[in-house]
Amino acid sequence: MWHNAYINDIFNALSEQLPAGYEVGITTSLQISEYHPDTGELIRRPEPDVTIYETSKSRQLESPSLIDGTAPTLVLPATETLHVDDELYLTGLMIYRFLESADLIPVTRIEILSPTNKPPGDGFIQYFEKRDATLAQEMPLIEIDLLHESRPVPRGVPSYPDRHPKSYPYSIYMNDTRPGLQDGTTWVYGFRVNELFPILPIPLSGKEHILFDFLEPYNTTYARLQLLRHRVDFQQVPLAFEAYSPADQERIRLVMESMNG
Repeated sequence: MWHNAYINDIFNALSEQLPAGYEVGITTSLQISEYHPDTGELIRRPEPDVTIYETSKSRQLESPSLIDGTAPTLVLPATETLHVDDELYLTGLMIYRFLESADLIPVTRIEILSPTNKPPGDGFIQYFEKRDATLAQEMPLIEIDLLHESRPVPRGVPSYPDRHPKSYPYSIYMNDTRPGLQDGTTWVYGFRVNELFPILPIPLSGKEHILFDFLEPYNTTYARLQLLRHRVDFQQVPLAFEAYSPADQERIRLVMESMNG
């Protein structure tokens, strides 16, 4: 619920800030979608045991004649009968550029990382493969990582769970491979408990970019999800409190004291 809600609020904020000639769209995430974004439970999609292929384009598929048997009492598209909840599948964002031919060219992808797609999650290998393929296509990729319990996705980033020096509980990674994969750069924007989100230059086409504050849509999401706000108890330490560093634990306690008066 929170993942897609935050994506939608980033979408709204970007829609207002992108310059003329660009638009943002919601797209299927690079992250593996066979796992629930909140529980990590495996979600199995139906797969046919036998696939039948149409080899002649001249033939048209015909529906069974109703006179061949008893008439059905209801006819529905098969896709509408599947037990599929769109909220269970992760989404991401894609920024597009308009061309004179009215075509849309994808220029930048944005992902919010989920627990199963970070190491040692069950889906991290699949995500790594898709991530590498995206960067190899010279497409900038922005990854929002607000999960302090699991190790970073980009190789070479200090690991917060392993208490590496210069590590941060939260990070936003701006991977820019527009000059080519070999000459590309990953910019790591780390921030600590009770610190503001970094303001990032989101790469567009060529040398164009916009400055974007991911905190604004985050606050919008928090304010909009009343159930989430009502579940926050500032008299109790947060979940996985022990996974924070001693310094961040102290910051959390100071925030709790200020909220409790």
